[in-house]
Amino acid sequence: MTISSWSNCRSCGAKVLWLKHEKTGKPAPIDFTASDAGNIEIDLAKRIYRNVGKGPGRHTNHFQTCPSADVWKRHGGSGMRGPRNPQGRE
Repeated sequence: MTISSWSNCRSCGAKVLWLKHEKTGKPAPIDFTASDAGNIEIDLAKRIYRNVGKGPGRHTNHFQTCPSADVWKRHGGSGMRGPRNPQGRE
């Protein structure tokens, strides 16, 4: 997946954009659809996003809206991983 391409969340199926933060360079899933509750401004030409105040036409980090966000965790430096199996084995 390339940065700024859209994909579907592997947990809930929502359409998300993968963009890099303008300062940290870290990629994050950003909700594809804008909402009045959003606080993220995106720049698709530069493939970045920035956190700004809430307002119409803004986007939201998908970790805030995904119903399965609590099952995703950081795993060292290798990025995100999915839910664990019932026995807790990876």
